[in-house]
Amino acid sequence: MKQCMSDRHIDIFHEWKQSPFGSHVLRGTIQNNPFSLWCVTYDCLNDQEIIRLLARWRKTHERWFPSIFPVTEERTRSWLKERVLDVGDRILFLIRVDDRYIGHVGLFRYDPNQRSIDLDNIVRGEEGRKGIMQASLETLMEWVKHVLSIRVFTLQTTSDNSKALMLYYRLGFSETRRVPVVFHQADDGGVWGETDDGPNISRYHVYMKKEVA
Repeated sequence: MKQCMSDRHIDIFHEWKQSPFGSHVLRGTIQNNPFSLWCVTYDCLNDQEIIRLLARWRKTHERWFPSIFPVTEERTRSWLKERVLDVGDRILFLIRVDDRYIGHVGLFRYDPNQRSIDLDNIVRGEEGRKGIMQASLETLMEWVKHVLSIRVFTLQTTSDNSKALMLYYRLGFSETRRVPVVFHQADDGGVWGETDDGPNISRYHVYMKKEVA
């Protein structure tokens, strides 16, 4: 999908990512307990604690990512800069509960014509606060719905990620299509690529959406 950077509303992503870390925080509550979503900024590239957390979470949950490769802190720092911070319509938030980070949620592929955006980079890295992922996504969706006048949320997961599927159904998403995927091995890992339906298919990309008023 072509990135639509001409839409003035997306400037807020750029502004927030350029700000000092901690300047922009979304706040919510779960069972009367507060939590917060901290916008990841360029400052985070020099925060070794955050880079270390992101690398560890990626390694722990690598089976759910399309690409699998040896995870290092330096490679994680490059990913954060080149694939998140430098991408105009992509933004990432760290979930903070009880004074510690436990995961992250994000947004990607903003389409101003359709007023749609993807939920992206949804990872629970640590245990704590049952229901926090749903509450975090609800808070994020409510914020971006008003900031960008979003009418449609979309996302992609895998057919074998039952916890993610249950979460998205609880949030009101419905499945729109499934596409078979196969793993293509490489020297340093591999990638799950979409393919035509065929024998021995055991995994699918599941595309989902939710329309909002």
